[in-house]
Amino acid sequence: TTIERQGFKIGIGVATGADSIFVSPSLYGTVENEVLLPAINARNLSGDTFSWDGRYLLNPYRKDGSLICLNDYPLTKAYLECHYDKLSKRHKAAKNPTRWYATIDPIKTSLLHQPKILLPDISGNKYIFVDKGLYYPQHNLYYITGRDERSLRLLAAILMSETSRTQLDKMTNHMNGGYARWQSQYLKKLRVPRISSISPNMASDLLEAYENWNFESIN
Repeated sequence: TTIERQGFKIGIGVATGADSIFVSPSLYGTVENEVLLPAINARNLSGDTFSWDGRYLLNPYRKDGSLICLNDYPLTKAYLECHYDKLSKRHKAAKNPTRWYATIDPIKTSLLHQPKILLPDISGNKYIFVDKGLYYPQHNLYYITGRDERSLRLLAAILMSETSRTQLDKMTNHMNGGYARWQSQYLKKLRVPRISSISPNMASDLLEAYENWNFESIN
């Protein structure tokens, strides 16, 4: 069956419209900690390694999805106002000038703490990583959430299999290096085993193979 029919959700990381302003390691200590989320992108998941480089995402939203009042965050206000010219000229800001410091996509802070499979759009990686709920994905990362971390690890193992990759290879366009693309439109079409139908013994074997990078055993 499909991934989504099993209770998982497929999404893509946030597009800010100005990554050079909203995403940076130097934001820590420049603005209030309350508006910072540890962020990752495809570069942090290259060469079959998962390495966070200390970058943060400036989140200008409250938990209810409304924009923060900049007067409540003087450091953030000062920082964003330094970049007012560039931020206000974005298409979204031009349409609604009062929201000049909003990101293109909304930011849902709950996503940060959710376990999630991380899939770089274009990647030569063989291994598929699961974030335990520590980072917020940027726009060149697709992610899968839902159910529990164990189920996500089982699904990650299945996505690493030749069965899944052969399907993906046949349906996607290929980029430089011949890599297929982990895009949501293709992920939604993949047919994978139903996680709930995997026997306890096989699930245990799959999880062990996943943790040990044993691709032969997974296949």
